[in-house]
Amino acid sequence: MPDLTRRIPDWFMSDDNRVSLYSSVKIVRNFKYINFPDQADLSAVRQIGKKTDEVLEKMIGEGEVKVIDISSSDDADITRLQKFRILPNRSKEILSRMKLYHYETTDSYLLTNYNDHLTFFAHATGKDIEIAYGRCLKFIKLFDYSEFAADKNGNYLTASLDYFGTGLKCFSVLTIPAIRLFGSAEEILSDLKAYCIDSSGYFSKDINYLTIITGKDSISKTSDEFVKYFGNIIRELDNICSGIVKNKIAEIGSLKQKCERIFNYDILTFKDFMEIYYILSLVADTGCAKGSVSELNRELVELINSLPRTEPDQRIDSGVLQRLKVKTEKLFK
Repeated sequence: MPDLTRRIPDWFMSDDNRVSLYSSVKIVRNFKYINFPDQADLSAVRQIGKKTDEVLEKMIGEGEVKVIDISSSDDADITRLQKFRILPNRSKEILSRMKLYHYETTDSYLLTNYNDHLTFFAHATGKDIEIAYGRCLKFIKLFDYSEFAADKNGNYLTASLDYFGTGLKCFSVLTIPAIRLFGSAEEILSDLKAYCIDSSGYFSKDINYLTIITGKDSISKTSDEFVKYFGNIIRELDNICSGIVKNKIAEIGSLKQKCERIFNYDILTFKDFMEIYYILSLVADTGCAKGSVSELNRELVELINSLPRTEPDQRIDSGVLQRLKVKTEKLFK
């Protein structure tokens, strides 16, 4: 399996965590006259794979597109890809019907035979949803649009009604440390529902640690319009967080004390780690302290990768605690 399963994903390495850890775009398409994957027999699955390989044959041969055969991948690699949302959380038996393609030039992906025949997706650091969209488009434009199933009005036919229309969804993994520490994240997320934005937990149903917001509208706007609309919502959140940061600079000392109290706990849990993560992210954002947000993100990635599960009460080891202490001392110097 290519190195993408072992390196820290590039989209986690932002130096700006005021609003988002990373943002993503997903676009789904289906070929004409072939059943959706949940109704497809083995012959149809192979037909989809053959059509995809034919389109990408030259780029695969030149090494520009890497193919990951999930059926022959070991469990550890599959688990890692699932933790970082490159593969869906499905059994290996179901995953074995799928194939993953990585377009290295644009750092975008294509998964075949998931809910739809073709699921294109791409990520970008922080709040750069437009960059993720551009990467995704470059992959999908390699295909002949006339082969995609659509109704007479040009709406793409999809396995889920949530994607019918443009076949596009926007996502952003919110950090919003200023709102979490000094505002009301629950109120903000509730208000977003009026703008066709849903929220859910990154790791579980609990949305208090990392929160995914998702654009629900795939009908009323074109793809370009909705990406811009979603981007404007993220930028508005950025403005809210910026205002809070400016007003809370005087409280940096209290945040340091809060970190020190957590470090003195007998047991450090994933929930404690995330609380420190948000404090250090906010402190770095104030400009009152020296430190790299990307270093914090690296710790987060390593922790996610090392834990058998990511639940609030999951205990983390002393090595993580020591590295966080060092980063805290650097930031508050």
